[in-house]
Amino acid sequence: MITCPTTEGCSIDVTYSQATTNSVSVEVGIGIKEIFSASFGYEWSETTTTQTSSTFNIPGSASGVITFTPILTCHTVTANACGDDVPDGNFEMCASKKNPDGSLHGNVAFLQQN
Repeated sequence: MITCPTTEGCSIDVTYSQATTNSVSVEVGIGIKEIFSASFGYEWSETTTTQTSSTFNIPGSASGVITFTPILTCHTVTANACGDDVPDGNFEMCASKKNPDGSLHGNVAFLQQN
């Protein structure tokens, strides 16, 4: 919780970190009717950590927290005959964008709670 101790307002510098992880996991199997079977799996993961500083002007005597809201890009896609695990029909897929420094694109704000 951040509190501005004066009635005139405050300017507060805040440094925060973001850690984002991208991962892919694939497994492929093959079999011949209880005679032979084999499988191959692959996993990849990458974590990026960035540190960002922002200055917030806090109203006098206000208390609150710093919030982050990612900005998502969403698309409607259609699944058709993808197998038993994926039902047919339209659904929405959303993903966050990254800034050039690897941090997530979004809004950082002071949320007043008093």
